[in-house]
Amino acid sequence: MSAWLLLLALLYFVQGMPYGIQINFLPIILRTHGFSLTKIALLKLLFLPWLFKLLWSPYVDKYGSRKQWLMGTLVLQATVCLLTAFLPFSDISTLAFMLFLLNVCTSVSDISVDALAVEILSSEDVGLGNVAQVVGYKLGGVTAGALYMLLHHSFGHGFTYLLLAVVYMATLFVVIPLSLGTHKSTSSKEKTTLSPPSHTIREALLVPGTIWMVIYTTFYKCGENGSIHMVPMFLLDNDIPEGKVALCSGVIGSCMTILGSLFGGSVLKRYSAYEASCWLNPTRLFIMTVILISVSIWPWVPSLHATISNLLLLLACCQLFCSGLSTTVAFTWMMHLTQRAPEHLQITHYTILATSEVLGKLLSSSLLGYVADSLGYSSTFLLLSVAVGAITAMIVHPPPILKSLGTAAKE
Repeated sequence: MSAWLLLLALLYFVQGMPYGIQINFLPIILRTHGFSLTKIALLKLLFLPWLFKLLWSPYVDKYGSRKQWLMGTLVLQATVCLLTAFLPFSDISTLAFMLFLLNVCTSVSDISVDALAVEILSSEDVGLGNVAQVVGYKLGGVTAGALYMLLHHSFGHGFTYLLLAVVYMATLFVVIPLSLGTHKSTSSKEKTTLSPPSHTIREALLVPGTIWMVIYTTFYKCGENGSIHMVPMFLLDNDIPEGKVALCSGVIGSCMTILGSLFGGSVLKRYSAYEASCWLNPTRLFIMTVILISVSIWPWVPSLHATISNLLLLLACCQLFCSGLSTTVAFTWMMHLTQRAPEHLQITHYTILATSEVLGKLLSSSLLGYVADSLGYSSTFLLLSVAVGAITAMIVHPPPILKSLGTAAKE
């Protein structure tokens, strides 16, 4: 099983590379180039292909093998990165289009990797599997993002994309000799009678506990995720050095999410996902409240700006630690619920849950820039605190079936 966990970690690592550049580092560079918060936030729409997964996941599941889809998407990802490497950074529109294509390829790849994880992980290994997923993804993000930040000024943004293309091709050569692509639809008849995606989605939503879980996964990260992206913008707008903000919120912050995810694996050996969420969400609310207070008093205490800025960076790192922990807990919870679904619905079921998580983060991050530009930072952080508080209240009464899910030790 350890070899399979390493393979999953590698596949999620390469998935996380584009995300790390687009989320943690590109906004900082664009902000220093004078882009408005609204325009920076709209770049999050590049992640729309992750929402489309729900529509094409039944076809990915039925046609071709896991290996064929993985190999095909790796080749396409390498090609897109190679083309992007020769674009000038000033051509933002074309660069955005290429990143959109990269997200299309990555989202298709994610369906196959998630399906592989659901198939090969036993109930006892789900927690470790999700640690490999989250940590691999975060490591890919921080590695690519840090390279982008370090190399952007010296060599231009294209050099990083060349390195990404090399990594995708190296991963392809790892996948080629492996025997992991045997899954196909079981007969030609099944292929010709494939149910419309809407029917499959409806069936999956009827699995007990799914509707509550969809609502939870849609909103559990909205407040926290918004704060994680707004704190660096707030500090940059108040003349905190770009390098300091990028180091703390980007490199150190990404490492904190990885540590949080690893800690989540230890937590899930002792507690169910529900039990972990019961103390984790109030902790997230406390951190969010302190950030709100710090931002609100900023204009009134100029003598404390250095102290408050350092406190905000520390709190942002704490939020990122909790974010990594909550992601591991939530995805473990999701996968255990998916394994309770009928086998023919499992891939679509898991894709629904994963897509709802992306939807929540995408909506909050896309609208957040406009809200901040219109209402100011204090009001924005107040809304984010309310969002975290609502999730903290929601976790009090989940469906009974969900309370027993989330840890192999208790099943």
